[in-house]
Parts: sequence; structure tokens; C-alpha cells
Amino acid sequence: MRTPGRRSKGNSFSTRVIATNNIDPDVTSLLGTSRGSTYDTIEDQLIPSSTSLPPDQRSSDNKDVVTYKVYHARWHMLFIFCVLTFTNAFLWIGFAPIVELTERYYNVSSTWVNLLSAIFMFMYIPGSYLSMYLITKYGLRCSITVGAVLNAVGGWIRYASVFVAQRSDTPSPMAYGMLLVGQALPALAQPLFTNVPAKLAGDWFPNSERDVATVVAALFNPLGNAGGQVIPTLLVSCVVASSLSSSSVSPSSSMHDANHTNTTGQVCPTPHDVLGMNTLLLVQATLATASAVWAIGWFRADPPTPPSRSAELRGLERERYELSPPSLRMSATSTIRQHLSALLSDVEFRKLLVGFGLGLAVFNALLTVLAQLIRPLYENTAAGVNQASDDAGMYGGVLIGAGKSWSG
Repeated sequence: MRTPGRRSKGNSFSTRVIATNNIDPDVTSLLGTSRGSTYDTIEDQLIPSSTSLPPDQRSSDNKDVVTYKVYHARWHMLFIFCVLTFTNAFLWIGFAPIVELTERYYNVSSTWVNLLSAIFMFMYIPGSYLSMYLITKYGLRCSITVGAVLNAVGGWIRYASVFVAQRSDTPSPMAYGMLLVGQALPALAQPLFTNVPAKLAGDWFPNSERDVATVVAALFNPLGNAGGQVIPTLLVSCVVASSLSSSSVSPSSSMHDANHTNTTGQVCPTPHDVLGMNTLLLVQATLATASAVWAIGWFRADPPTPPSRSAELRGLERERYELSPPSLRMSATSTIRQHLSALLSDVEFRKLLVGFGLGLAVFNALLTVLAQLIRPLYENTAAGVNQASDDAGMYGGVLIGAGKSWSG
């Protein structure tokens, strides 16, 4: 029995759908079909050909039953990504808990030190466009490796500023300028990491593990924030503060003064009395370089075969795009504009954008200046409070992600 309206050798019926009530409106909207679409087109969209599937994913007794294979390498890809996003967050917030020491070392005001953190917010919009462009045109691997290289190059420019600052007793503005430029490169790279956890999970993980993989990939960014709030206070200190505190009469008061001055640096008379800034920047640059080499050498965009039906369809779509004539391809910029236009025309998305954007803005601003706000009251506990706020959010994210996974 032939399908109504379907063309065969001895059939001269028209293949056009004449009446709109022949197709359910919801199905029409889902498939992107319109009045006049052929049955052939609709059927191909509803039941893709099984010959497009890899041989090891076809069932021998039923060609419509597909089993998907997952690879252990997915955890390796996830771990590489986690180290990269951790490093990027560590580069971002590393100066927030040592504002006074950074002021003295580079001979600038606290406003300029806060700019080292705020520049990540300024660069997020161009970085987001760069992320969308690289993923759309070149794929996930290119986006991740570009971000890793920006982390590494920015880290070494920041470290080079140390040598400029140490040339004289009063550092020149060039030292801070180099530091700011070096900070701007990881800032541009931040969206290359924060915008892709869901894509990484969708390309490498099966449906049953996708929520957990997304949560783990996203949580290493606040974990890097926590490290950036604590590690700098352990590496950077003031030598004059230590010597003054050791000469105090009361042991208990000397310990209190040492902790206070080591954290704030208020008694450091010259930049040369600030110790450990070069060590901090060298550690960050080395970590960024090691993770970049790791990503360039071992990170892959997707597995040999897709782990799920949705990943398979995305792969087929990419193949069709690559095989299509260049004159028929939509450019990456046009694709981005089309997607952004569709998103911004959605009222619910605009509500989510405003609400989430304001919440994230408040969080980032507080994370930048929290140490300066609470240090006059709690002295050397500022870094611990900053870390506690990051840890609370991180543990909450773990619980939410686990609950999502278990509840289905």
C-alpha cells in the first residue's frame, strides 16, 4: 500500500500537500515545514535514514534500534576543561584579597587594582561573541585551545610586569599597564570556558550523565575563585610587617600585628618590601602554560561516534553544512545574528537574562571588593570569608546538580 500522495513509478499523483489540515500544526512548527511541503520531506525528517549511522551502532535485527557507545576519554576531556576554567578564575580574582599589597607594589590606587577584576566583566561581551564565532565556525576544540593560549600568554605578560616594577623604588605606569594588558587576555578568554559546559557534556556524555558533567564543568570556575581568594594571601606578604611584629614586646600582640600587616600591607614603605608577588604571578603563568599544552595536545572536539541521539543529529547537521556548496552556506556571523535575534525576541528569555544578569553582576562585584569591605572589621579573616562564600555556592551547585540527575 502506497503512502497517499507519494510518487512511485506508476503514480502520477502530486507530491504537494494541498490542505494545511493534513499535517498537525505542532508537527509543522517542529519540522520547520510549511504549506506545500512534500510527504518525502516530512517523512525524511521524521525517520532519518539508518544508513547514516556508524556500523557499530546499528542493530543487526532491527535497523531502527540504535545503541550509542561512550568512551572513557570523556572524563579526560572533562578534566582538561576543569583545569582550564579553574586557571582562568584563579587569574581573575587573584588580586582581590591582596589589594593593599598590590597598590604598594605597582604604586597605584585601589581603584586601579579593582580594575584588574572589573576588566573581566568589561571583556565578557566581546569574549562571548568570540566564543560563539569560534564554536560556530571551527568547533569546540578550537574555542578551548584559543582560550587556553590566551590564559598562558596573559599569564606571562603579567609576570613580565614584575621586572618592570622592580627597576626603581617607584614603579612606572608601564608596569601596571603590562599587568592590565596581561589581565585583559584571560578576561577575553573567560567566556570561552564559562559558556561551553553544556556543549561539552552534550558532545561527549550520554543523556544519563549529562547533568552531572555540566555541573562538574561549571563548578570548577567558582573553585578557581576560592583558590584565588586564599592562595595569594599565602604567597604575598610584607617583609617589614614581619620584622616589626617580631620586635614587639607582647607575643600575642606581635602575632596579631603580623597577621594584620601581612594581609593588608599597610606598613610596607616601598614596593621592594612586598615579597612574593613574583612568585604568585609565576605560579599562575606556569599553571596556565601547562594546562594550555595539555589542551592543545590532548583535547578533542567530540568522540569517534556520538554518545546520544541529539549528538548524532548535531554531527549530521555539521556534515551536511560542510558538504554543501559554499554559496549556500550561511556565514558564522549571520548564524550568530540569527540566533541572537531569535533569543532576544523571546519575552521569557529576556526576563531570565535580566534577572540572572543582575544577580551575577552583584555577585562578581561583591567578590571583587568583599575583602576591602570587611577587612576593617574582621582584619585578616577577609580571605576566609571570601572563600567561604565561594564554597557555599559550590556545595549548593553540587547538591542541585545531583538532585537534578537523580530526579531525572
